[in-house]
Amino acid sequence: MVQFIGGAYFYLYRVSLRQMNNYFEQLVSMQKTMLAIGLCDKVGAPDMKDKMLERIILNVLNTELPGAIATRTVLPMPSSRDEYAKLQHPAPPLE
Repeated sequence: MVQFIGGAYFYLYRVSLRQMNNYFEQLVSMQKTMLAIGLCDKVGAPDMKDKMLERIILNVLNTELPGAIATRTVLPMPSSRDEYAKLQHPAPPLE
């Protein structure tokens, strides 16, 4: 009888631990997304803000949906206006 109670306790503990881990992972994901959107709102240039929001959305879709197929390659965010300008107008290939 004691073994049954102990086994039932550990089973319930395992189930509740899985639920808690899932909840925590969702909170972390939400926090990262909200932080990225908050930082994007602080960007002054509207064209740069739109591009950043697009990348945030693509990153969220690619990482949040299990088995999701990425339709585009997600590139890292440019760290300066010069890098952003290079992304918009890439240099012609060398011959």
